Amino acid sequence: MKNDIKAGDYVRITSRKTKQQQYVKLERVYIVLEVGKTKSGANVLVLANKQMKGGKMRINSERFGWERITVEQLKAQKHEAQFRQEVKSDVERILNAFTMQEHVQITFVPLVLNEVAWHFAFRAIKLGAIDRVQDLKKLSRVLRQLREHYERLICKDLLPSDFERIHKQTMEFMQENAYHFQIMYYTASNVFSKQYGKQPFEEMRVNALLSMLVMQYTDEHNKRCDMMLEQRLGKIQAVKRMPDMDSLYSGMDAFSGELPVPFNFADTNLQMCLGVLRNNLLKCEWVISDK
Repeated sequence: MKNDIKAGDYVRITSRKTKQQQYVKLERVYIVLEVGKTKSGANVLVLANKQMKGGKMRINSERFGWERITVEQLKAQKHEAQFRQEVKSDVERILNAFTMQEHVQITFVPLVLNEVAWHFAFRAIKLGAIDRVQDLKKLSRVLRQLREHYERLICKDLLPSDFERIHKQTMEFMQENAYHFQIMYYTASNVFSKQYGKQPFEEMRVNALLSMLVMQYTDEHNKRCDMMLEQRLGKIQAVKRMPDMDSLYSGMDAFSGELPVPFNFADTNLQMCLGVLRNNLLKCEWVISDK
């Protein structure tokens, strides 16, 4: 048995080597909360089980056999209904542990920030087309296709109408805070000019850098949410940047062009702009459902 299980994984109990712990159901899928070892060296899993005292149970490899299960395997083996029920329980647990404002910050705001990053990215793409930057023509086409893939991926978990609501509210948010976003652009432009002097296609490159800046800020936002989740729920699996957003970041890096030294994202004035963005996000009254 490979010891590659980690907290946050799903495992299925495949065998029982003892008559003890009959409450552990064979073939059932459990969520791993913690991993460890006994003094004898046997692998130990602490699994979520709401029927047990404290909502968890402890098993080891001397008494049970198990295997790691991916979401894809669950679906392929027709355990999707059970999986969805477990996810629903997790969601209910999260909803009960946090206020609505905190819930919005955890689940809704990261998608809003992604839309802001895409907005700056498409401004850079549009400016590249206007300026006829031939080297970026193919990449622009790839990034438009990436956006389509991103939307399809998001709509696997959200209704298209929910995603459209996120996009619409993001555009309204940017319009309502247009002055602050304008200040952010001019601040980034000043940092760019101080570092590199006069450069070709500067407006395009600054918009690309702003897209990257917002993605970096989204990472920091998710880290803050992870800390809050861990304080309330215990050890969790950290949120990682979506692969499509990683690809967008690489694309915007290419749009920013070859620079003699890295752009100073940590500039004090730029960080102040991000502080304003955070406050504006907190003040905004988001509508997350039609219900």
